[in-house]
Amino acid sequence: MKQAYNDSKQRYGALKICCALNAGGTSCSIKRVQRNMAEQGLRSVVVKKDNHHASHGRVADGKVNLLKRDFETETIHQKWCTDITYLYVQKEG
Repeated sequence: MKQAYNDSKQRYGALKICCALNAGGTSCSIKRVQRNMAEQGLRSVVVKKDNHHASHGRVADGKVNLLKRDFETETIHQKWCTDITYLYVQKEG
């Protein structure tokens, strides 16, 4: 079990380790793998995704909402807007 965990660069959780062991010929259940991982202190690496909807409807400090949700125009290319909240930036400090 620890070999499958290390081979995955500590990314596999109990379910994937269980599947890898069963595919390799070692019969086990997911509960057994969960129990053994807990006993050995093994935890998979989890990267949480940012919740980009957390600031929905609010304007950032120091920024002015020029459109005020009025997107109607008389001609084309009169108003442009975009949302770049999906870009990941490194925080300073």
